[in-house]
Amino acid sequence: MKASLYILGFLVVLGIKNLFAEEAKPKFTLYGTAEYFESRFVKENQKSKTNALFNTQYKNWQAGIEKRGETPLGSLEFKNEFFYFSAGHRYKPISGFYILRDEKYYSAFQNPRLGVIPQPLKKSIWLGILPIKWSGGIFMGEGISEHKPSLYLKSPEDIFAYTYSPETKIHFFALNLRNYKTHPKSDGEFTISSQALGKRENYYGYMNFTAFFPKKGIEARISHYREDNGGLFVSNQDNLTGTNNEKAFNLKISRYHYDRLEAFKNISDKLEERVIGVNSSILQGSKGAICISGRAYQKIPVVIEDKNPILNTLALGISYEYRLKSTEFMLRFEKRKSQDELAELKWTVRPIPEWKMEISSLIQKDSNQFRSLYEQWSDGENINTILTDRAAAFKLKLVSDFLVFNVSGSRKKSGAGEIYFANIQFKQEF
Repeated sequence: MKASLYILGFLVVLGIKNLFAEEAKPKFTLYGTAEYFESRFVKENQKSKTNALFNTQYKNWQAGIEKRGETPLGSLEFKNEFFYFSAGHRYKPISGFYILRDEKYYSAFQNPRLGVIPQPLKKSIWLGILPIKWSGGIFMGEGISEHKPSLYLKSPEDIFAYTYSPETKIHFFALNLRNYKTHPKSDGEFTISSQALGKRENYYGYMNFTAFFPKKGIEARISHYREDNGGLFVSNQDNLTGTNNEKAFNLKISRYHYDRLEAFKNISDKLEERVIGVNSSILQGSKGAICISGRAYQKIPVVIEDKNPILNTLALGISYEYRLKSTEFMLRFEKRKSQDELAELKWTVRPIPEWKMEISSLIQKDSNQFRSLYEQWSDGENINTILTDRAAAFKLKLVSDFLVFNVSGSRKKSGAGEIYFANIQFKQEF
């Protein structure tokens, strides 16, 4: 304890010295978010919530005061090339969405080029060395290490981070490698994004791997996630999967976007579901392509009770698709041999360079026997595919350098209820 006080005192003295050693202008950021969730299953006092933050940066210091709901909170951070220290509810030395996060709130501003608002955290304190290079240190935080310090390790540029708590045996891992090339002249580039939190026998997280070869027009994507008690898909309170314990694996390989193969497997407590599909263009030009697709659906009960437990069906789909750089559009209809039917829409566009809009929608018959594939955002940036039996689902996301807006809605089968969700966030730097 005395050693920690000595180190903290040294940091304060060093920080005060730096304040007077250089000339610099402080940077101020005002941030706010408002959220609304409408469902017959939610209490009136849980439908809406707000968060406001005033943040200031000056040389090696950063401080913030905020209000989450009715609770006032404060945070402080000091960082130079030798030492790192933070305390409060907002700052940490490592990247990662899930570590010590406040489950009721999230920050959608996570693009380094457009400006980052740190994720809301539970109460924590961090102390480390060499934060710019390979860095290590200790921390204590609510729910992970309240009596004994945890350990952390991070790489330069926040590519890799790892923490471990001897007190609760909880691990955290994050890997973020963007547009990596094995050789400067190589045609291919790779992106890996992965996070996991929990104990070895009980954790949740995801892994997304993308390989892109522009000259050959080939793109491959592998994703895997493990859901646990609703902890993974935090940017929307609506649980479209209908369960809180699922594992999924998704593989998609495409050539010039329109010709692609896909495979999806989902395992829950009661059921294993598989989808295998192929998509191919039959008419293609500068205005897009008319495509046909075929899929095979299969579901197998984990606990076999019937004589013929495996259910299968085949499906035929037709779609109009268009893709050029960051603009993507798809309108698709599918009919299955089991008489299941669905329609889906996807549209991504950048109306101006710093703005991006994404729309995704799914409509299917109440009597469908097989669940359908649907894209679900995980941490506000990464997208993972899920299976849902919702009769209808809709998402709209608008992103800019100062505004992020999410709105979504869904309807359960057989009129069992409708759910609506909206979240708006803004930031202003001055």
